[in-house]
Amino acid sequence: MALGGTITLAGANGTALNADVYLRGGTVVLTNATGANNNNRLGDSRSVFLDGGGTLILQGMNSGDSTETITARLDGFGRLIVTNGSGSATAKLTVNADRANRGVLAFQADQGNSKLLFSTAPTLFGGGGGAGGDEGCYRER
Repeated sequence: MALGGTITLAGANGTALNADVYLRGGTVVLTNATGANNNNRLGDSRSVFLDGGGTLILQGMNSGDSTETITARLDGFGRLIVTNGSGSATAKLTVNADRANRGVLAFQADQGNSKLLFSTAPTLFGGGGGAGGDEGCYRER
């Protein structure tokens, strides 16, 4: 659980495979930028609870592609950020989203080869990038 602080999962063994992650104003960073490229830092069948302004960041590896799949549970406001490594490396975050109580998710994929994919297309609004931009929000209607 991250309550206003930052937890970083890095290196070959930096994982939380058997635990749900609760982000209430805190940040969890999944980084492959410094060392080993681990494409399964969070358990695919576990939940990431984003409420109270929590943020999840995926940082891609500089010399190889990075991927992660999460199940995001939204009850309030949460943020997802994807940054790719240098060169032609790709960082991809796949999200299975579940919303409650009009949950809102803001997301950002940096320029280049950063990708944020939803298993089911969300209803979008806002967005700071204009037509074809790389930012947006979605909420329950």
